Amino acid sequence: HIVNNNDLVSRIDWRHLSNIVYAYDTCCVKLYLEQRVNMFTHGISQKELLMKNYGLLPIGLTISLTSFLRSLPVFQSLSRSNQSFLCKNNIRPLIFINFHELNQSCFSEPCQIVAYKSIMEFICGPELYKQFAHIENLAEKLMIADPIITRLWIIVLFFSTPLFSYYDSKSKKIKVKKKLPFIDIQNTYATLLWIYLLYRHGPLESVRIYSNVIRIFLNMLRVGIDIHMRLRMEKYLISIDTTLDELVQLDINTDQ
Repeated sequence: HIVNNNDLVSRIDWRHLSNIVYAYDTCCVKLYLEQRVNMFTHGISQKELLMKNYGLLPIGLTISLTSFLRSLPVFQSLSRSNQSFLCKNNIRPLIFINFHELNQSCFSEPCQIVAYKSIMEFICGPELYKQFAHIENLAEKLMIADPIITRLWIIVLFFSTPLFSYYDSKSKKIKVKKKLPFIDIQNTYATLLWIYLLYRHGPLESVRIYSNVIRIFLNMLRVGIDIHMRLRMEKYLISIDTTLDELVQLDINTDQ
């Protein structure tokens, strides 16, 4: 049975989609652009100043993404412990794909593009940067330029069991109930994304688009894990790693 477009339209919550796009623009994009202004205040042509401020890019990306995800009413409906669990485990693995979406949404001057490249080369190192650049180019070729698709996909991934975990003997695990309410949320957004894809592109093209989105994210996650480990291992990058960890922490003992 092939569902016709009229049936699909009736099943799509257009107001909800519009609210997601608006929330991303007003929280993530706006905050990122404000952070970016500070990043380039002192002139990017001087290598010394650029290297001094290399941490501002990942910090700005993390702050803007966190602002968007925490603004979602469905996130605010969760218990404080589940909110903390999601922020701690799933924001940092989404920085790469969010960076891609911000690049699609925001105009960048040539000098800013050069600065991004220099910052990422400095953070990644030569070999890892090649992988980062390859995945970035692959995403530009394979991911469809539709903000609804990418932003819904980010939400689907956020409301998930941990996207990546590493062993840390000093960590204090946050206990989460066996029945995870955010998995139901994830299923809801995954269904909404799929219905939207069917409406816009039909079944065959939807499968191709969804497959490409998954493929790109898995590659981004792999490179992101390597970047994460490099931040933890290199002495001159540890301060960035510590700051990013602090930015995604949510105190479960305080009120919202």
